[in-house]
Amino acid sequence: MPFANEIQSWDDFHSWKGVNEKAVRAEGKKYNKSLAHDIVFEREDFVDTKYKKLRQALKFCPPPVSVTAWYQDDDGVYIKPEGSRDNHLVELVYIDEDNHPYIRDTYPPYLKKLDSFYDFDFGMRWTISKKKEQSEKSWFQNILDFLNEIFYEYMKRRY
Repeated sequence: MPFANEIQSWDDFHSWKGVNEKAVRAEGKKYNKSLAHDIVFEREDFVDTKYKKLRQALKFCPPPVSVTAWYQDDDGVYIKPEGSRDNHLVELVYIDEDNHPYIRDTYPPYLKKLDSFYDFDFGMRWTISKKKEQSEKSWFQNILDFLNEIFYEYMKRRY
């Protein structure tokens, strides 16, 4: 939905001003059928475990992660104060060799560097499946598709 000048408050932001609600909901329902997600980690996981899982998830998508918005140290690196709870969702795009996560945010600056081993409360992974064409396949093509799926599952578990 567009963010227009008539959006002047939080209530306006969550309203249907300037859009056709029925059309937007219909489009969302079509899109939602191809979208799936799974949990990568939760708050209780150890930080080193979270980073192993995040590095794996980054092979498939920029995983959404939760953060505490926004506190910076003197070097401009975003930190999570001890005892704080996450209150904002962003996309993780990279983890450098020193374990500094880089995230994409909806607020400027849009790319943020986080403290090394930033302790996210929550991480997930999105999967968008391609709609299969409705066509007649040969028995040979069906076998190839089946073998491809087995190979994909094997590679997914291996890496």
